[in-house]
Amino acid sequence: ANSGFPKEGIEVLEEIVDKDKRNEDALALLATYYAQLSRLDLAIEKRVALSKLDPWNAANYLELGRLYKATGDFGKMTEVKIKILSFAPETTEGKTAMIELTQ
Repeated sequence: ANSGFPKEGIEVLEEIVDKDKRNEDALALLATYYAQLSRLDLAIEKRVALSKLDPWNAANYLELGRLYKATGDFGKMTEVKIKILSFAPETTEGKTAMIELTQ
């Protein structure tokens, strides 16, 4: 995908996730690529799936909160912010969430 073949790269990553629903790296890459392609709905879908596999991944939640903010879903953005602050308030992600995940 980074080599100028985004469609093919995404197809390969989707195949990997189809075969291994627990592949966190593939899910994270898909979410990143979908966000870059302005497919925020699919980026959110992948980040939500990743959060179910790794519920303590503050970096993933921060990206999810940014996606919700970009789509104007401030309710879910706030839920994600509260989630991050519930277990990682003193981390870089927690401090960034306090600043970025506001209306």
